[in-house]
Amino acid sequence: MALHGRGQFENLPGKGKPLNLSTNPHADPAEDTLYRILSKNGCAPEWVQLNKEIRTQISEWRAVLKKAWAKTSNGDNSNWRTKLPYALFTQII
Repeated sequence: MALHGRGQFENLPGKGKPLNLSTNPHADPAEDTLYRILSKNGCAPEWVQLNKEIRTQISEWRAVLKKAWAKTSNGDNSNWRTKLPYALFTQII
């Protein structure tokens, strides 16, 4: 029988209380403190900001591509390779 089934986890300290997840026990304490200060002041590490910008650009390009595809295909997919680059170019400019 598992330990849980035998009640081995019933009398642990902190039972029923939420876990404190505000610090990362595996991170460098100085780095963890720095990230927490940045976060409380509305800032993010550079890699987080870059990731956000990249995801935004990808999302915007997908929308442009979808719009260009709808504009050029009209149900006919036979020559999309020649139509799509022009549609994308005209959409960007």
